[in-house]
Amino acid sequence: MGRTPGTRNANYEMRRATLAEAALRAFLGPSGQPNSFRAIAQEIGEDPRTLRHYFGNADGLYQATFETLKERSQRFRDEVLSRRDQGPLAALTFYCQSMSTGWGYGMDRVFHVALACGLENEVRGPVVIEHLFEPMLSVGEELFAYYAETGALDIRDPRMAAVSFLPPLLFALIHQDSLRGREVRPFDVQGFIADHVDRFIAGRLPKA
Repeated sequence: MGRTPGTRNANYEMRRATLAEAALRAFLGPSGQPNSFRAIAQEIGEDPRTLRHYFGNADGLYQATFETLKERSQRFRDEVLSRRDQGPLAALTFYCQSMSTGWGYGMDRVFHVALACGLENEVRGPVVIEHLFEPMLSVGEELFAYYAETGALDIRDPRMAAVSFLPPLLFALIHQDSLRGREVRPFDVQGFIADHVDRFIAGRLPKA
């Protein structure tokens, strides 16, 4: 029986997801971010018309590419929250070290693409917030909410605590790795993480 005009093939979503994953790999590859819709198609060995069929335009492809981060974000969340009963020091240290490790395995390029394409862009900016920044912040927010509830830390607003905690780590990673600060004025990132976590916790211990 033929397909009803206007409907999609049964494998449409699977094919679309495969193309989005391929686009993500192109963004994260050693050649860096492809600089156009056509360049992305060429990088992944597809006809630009195929990408237009599945994503409509470059913004549609950009959004679909960032949506592929959901599984990684969920795994990061589960791994961090599984350590919350070990206490703030262990959980927050693992949070930072996981970010640092992920930075060396492609997350740095995700940030490069996010900032290059998302800044001051009313379509792509919210995509970056929803699929990159908020998943990272929400993990910290959940941790701080837990420690506020259990009394381990004096946290008035878990979200604001997460917003305070994450940026220094991102700055350190961008400084040392993305901008090659390690070749200009290096510092020990792991030492920074230990100091950052210690000071953050010390400033929020319950008052006797």
